[in-house]
Amino acid sequence: MTEVYKTWIYHETEKPKVINSDEYEKYNKEGWQDSPACFIDHADIGLDADKIKDSDDEEFIKATQVFKAVEGVVDCLNGELNLEVMSKNELEEYARKHLDTELDKRRSKKRLVAEIRELLNGDS
Repeated sequence: MTEVYKTWIYHETEKPKVINSDEYEKYNKEGWQDSPACFIDHADIGLDADKIKDSDDEEFIKATQVFKAVEGVVDCLNGELNLEVMSKNELEEYARKHLDTELDKRRSKKRLVAEIRELLNGDS
């Protein structure tokens, strides 16, 4: 059985929403995606789609950087939705990756989640 978690989904014309991961297939058939990167207009962010299609290395590198940044934000937001169900190791990895901080795993899981939430909210 696959673990169910919360995830943000995005649509070209609708506002993003949070669903359970086991509902994604249904929404995907209706045009929803797991990343807003699917709907980015290259011109809106200063990229030349023709150059990318023509394998222009410089334009491809710029596009890759933009899409990796978007995916990093998506990963961070989805992780934030699921902090309470993460293990201590997953919390540690999340804090290191998205908040550039090390957690003290000797603390309770509840305290680790609270520390992460404080950092995410800028309360520290």
